[in-house]
Amino acid sequence: MNKGNIYSSLDSLIGGYGYAIAGYSNEKYGFLDKEALTKKKYTGKEVVPVPYMVAIRVGRVKIK
Repeated sequence: MNKGNIYSSLDSLIGGYGYAIAGYSNEKYGFLDKEALTKKKYTGKEVVPVPYMVAIRVGRVKIK
């Protein structure tokens, strides 16, 4: 999630209020099934984890 920066819009929003994303944690993973993968043009042999819940930690930062 950090590498892909998928929460950049959320980080920008809370940045205006003096906060920033400080980290992530995940609970319970599921996996995409073969049918879902083949619909997206994959072979169906891939293992793609999908988190059921993502917690985003935020921290206070100085506003410039």
